[in-house]
Amino acid sequence: MKHVIFTYITAVIYLFCSLPCSSQSENTQATDSEKDIIGTWQKCSIVKDQEGNEQVDIEPYIKTIYADGTYREISIRSEYTNRSINKAGEWEIINDSTYSEKAAGKTSTYKYSYYDAGKNIMISEFSAPETSKKEPSYWLRFKELQGAQMSRAQQPNNSTDIAAPIIGTWQWQAIVTDENGEERLKSHPVIKTINADGTYSTMIYYSNTTNGAISQVGKWEIINDSTYHEKIDKHINDKLDGSISIINYSFTDEDKEVMRIEYTNSKLTNKATEIWQKFEPLKESTFKLK
Repeated sequence: MKHVIFTYITAVIYLFCSLPCSSQSENTQATDSEKDIIGTWQKCSIVKDQEGNEQVDIEPYIKTIYADGTYREISIRSEYTNRSINKAGEWEIINDSTYSEKAAGKTSTYKYSYYDAGKNIMISEFSAPETSKKEPSYWLRFKELQGAQMSRAQQPNNSTDIAAPIIGTWQWQAIVTDENGEERLKSHPVIKTINADGTYSTMIYYSNTTNGAISQVGKWEIINDSTYHEKIDKHINDKLDGSISIINYSFTDEDKEVMRIEYTNSKLTNKATEIWQKFEPLKESTFKLK
């Protein structure tokens, strides 16, 4: 019940935010309409509770629209604890109410508008002949995901060189042994975004539902090339609010897309070890035990 309430609180904050959210990746060539669309979006639905109040339900699909004219739409399949790329291609703004996506040689055109004044919920509708059935899709903007995802070539603007490999969006992994006895990574439906502006957030998708929740948000600070700290502002377990996690990290691959961490928390006694794989550029990474 606590995670549902936290999801609703987070969604309501987005829903009533009065300031437009724009990319931290300043693209002077982009129009205002393009800047409004650029970002990372979570598919959602608008529902009403028993009192008739509108709520936002999060669905396990994430779309990132990059400033470089490309986009990725990814599904987080919690029942299989893995992810897959639904679509990947190029996008182009047509006007302030229409944009197109091109993938696998096919171009789709969408009419779009915003559900709220802050432009944090986008309504997109496939532009088809009048005889076709049109079902609008709702997309919730993730402010926490801004800063690291706008352009894959973007360099962090307020971080040191040693912090650069950490910045990005990561997915929690488990080490499993396949039929041939070889170790590989298996994705869990948990995503963490570490932003260049010193903030981070973690999203968890529940295996028994199609919904998810932001499980923690806070600030992070690089200490050296093997240690960084996370200060938890808000955790789904409120006992961890205000605590600090000391994280020792290392990379298991040359591209620094698989990270092993060992951490302790100021309010917990145990030490935990985890493996995280960088969500972008969404390619297979070879995992090697050290």
